[in-house]
Amino acid sequence: MKAYFVVLFIFCLFSCRKKEAQLPANKIETKSQIQSETLRTINQEMVLLEDSFLHGFISGQDSAFNKHDSGFYYKKLIEKTGETPKEHDECLFKYSLCLIDGTVLENAQKNVTIGKKEIPVGLEEGLLLMREGEKAIFYLPSSIAYRMKGYEHLVPPYTSVRFEVELMKVKTTN
Repeated sequence: MKAYFVVLFIFCLFSCRKKEAQLPANKIETKSQIQSETLRTINQEMVLLEDSFLHGFISGQDSAFNKHDSGFYYKKLIEKTGETPKEHDECLFKYSLCLIDGTVLENAQKNVTIGKKEIPVGLEEGLLLMREGEKAIFYLPSSIAYRMKGYEHLVPPYTSVRFEVELMKVKTTN
């Protein structure tokens, strides 16, 4: 009886190896590939949920907001005819960083160069929509704000934020 089980075990062992060897190389996934794909799927689902939440929140607040292609919502409070920033231009702006419920986390002034990734991607894209002297509000989902890292001790990871911005000066580069 033991010999029967040994033969059966060896047969199963070799038949499994044979099937594994017949799989195309591109079908065999490593543990890290599976983990990466799982994280990518979870991230995509979080982006969709966050977008749905932001859309619902903003729709309930004010219908005058526009949605940018990258996923943030914006509304100009004061429109002007000043200079529009471009890639590599320096921008001086004042801002209030808030949670989406309006809780103010930081009031500051910054001077940044567009394209150097000194500020969140969504805020930089928002500045490119503005003209010198304009004021605007931006609601940024975490995917184009502070992502999974958060911001200092102020903004937790995966948190949507609101920026109230005044573009004070644009210094163009040649």
